[in-house]
Amino acid sequence: MPRSSCSEQHREAGAVAPTLPLTQHRPPKIKGSRVRLAPTRRPRPVASIMAPARKMVAARVRQQAPGSSGMGGQMMKQLAMMPIMYFASQIEWDKQKIFILEAVFLTFLAVSSVLIQLALLLVNRKQEKGRVVDAGDAMLFLDASALGADGSMSIQDYDSAKLKVSRMQVLISGTISWFVHTKWETQTPLLMVCVVVVMQLWDCKALAIHLLGIPHKRPWDSSAPSNPLASWAQKQKKEEAKELRKAEKEATGGKQKIKGKPKAS
Repeated sequence: MPRSSCSEQHREAGAVAPTLPLTQHRPPKIKGSRVRLAPTRRPRPVASIMAPARKMVAARVRQQAPGSSGMGGQMMKQLAMMPIMYFASQIEWDKQKIFILEAVFLTFLAVSSVLIQLALLLVNRKQEKGRVVDAGDAMLFLDASALGADGSMSIQDYDSAKLKVSRMQVLISGTISWFVHTKWETQTPLLMVCVVVVMQLWDCKALAIHLLGIPHKRPWDSSAPSNPLASWAQKQKKEEAKELRKAEKEATGGKQKIKGKPKAS
């Protein structure tokens, strides 16, 4: 039968060639002598692909939040000193201006010391008994008796130690800047310390907790390997705590032996 007659018969019968949906057209994959169809894969949505990246970015942002001691915060503090140094170099300092600057400087130190002392009083009044692990630089102002067997300390001891660390930083920076000011008769250190003290008080989360009522998760500064002083203090305090517990056990064991000894008839 001629080809044209066959096509005419199909058109007359109304036959339609079967078609498959576009999603089921799969190119064959040839492997050796066998022919198999590639499995259909639905494309992953963009949201599921970007989810791990978003989680990593969110974790990094939480670690370097405002008020933290991350690289971004340290860089911003250093950049903030540049306009202060330029501003101090453009002022013609006379006796009256120097006197006003010294008064402002001493006022900043006094106010910061009063705020830290007030926060210490509130910490001792609350007497929170929760436990904190990995105190970081707070180990410098912790007693070995305050550490538990697992190296933890109470919230009261942790907050008071962090406040003492902040007070030490304020006093040390103020003393050094005043010495430089009186020794070389320069006013730039006083201006810089006034700004640094405000930044230190803003970064002190213990002040935010007890004076402003802003909650923060403890510990907010851990003893990183880049801080050798905190690591050394942590090791020393843990060793002292172990020795104290060992001495207490020996003392209690000796008392029990004395109590359990039978009386001589």
